[in-house]
Amino acid sequence: MTLISEALYEQFLDDAIDDIRSSGWLLPIEEDESLTMVADTYQYDVPASFAYIQDLFEEDSSTADLYTEAIPQHMWKPGYDGGNPTIEFNANLWTPVPGKSIKVVGQQRPSKYTADSDTVEDGFIGFMRVRAQAYALLYLGTVPVEQGDQDQLERRIAIANTRIATGNAMMGLADRQLALQPQEFRVKPNSRHVKTR
Repeated sequence: MTLISEALYEQFLDDAIDDIRSSGWLLPIEEDESLTMVADTYQYDVPASFAYIQDLFEEDSSTADLYTEAIPQHMWKPGYDGGNPTIEFNANLWTPVPGKSIKVVGQQRPSKYTADSDTVEDGFIGFMRVRAQAYALLYLGTVPVEQGDQDQLERRIAIANTRIATGNAMMGLADRQLALQPQEFRVKPNSRHVKTR
């Protein structure tokens, strides 16, 4: 951290998150109960950040906050209304209960972290550390070498080459970590992809 700024290192962490997102890693199961059913309405916006939906549950008609009734997958499908990803219900098979909620169970993609964030998922920490350090070393290895006498110049070039070699080795290690994606960060069986996410 004496050689690069905190803001630049945070950018390297964001780059690591971009890599993990583009490699298909997902957060473990999340739940959202914010969708409220409306009479004669068969299309609802997917709650923010959901990339996959595994199940939908209806709130019990007589007991608030009780979600025991699964909505079978043949009664709904992911859709897109031109601006937002949606959940589209088959009006011939499903009827909304006005005022009651729908619980969405699914997975989200990891989001970028802020400077004061302390919620890095346990399974991501090792990869994030190695990948961000690899980016930092590769960056430091490409910073122009300051001029000086021949001995200083040769030493600075050797240091830059060592940083690049170490950065490449760490990048390879991080790539192996991506390939060995833990089961809990993979798409759950029978999940449906949310369009555009």
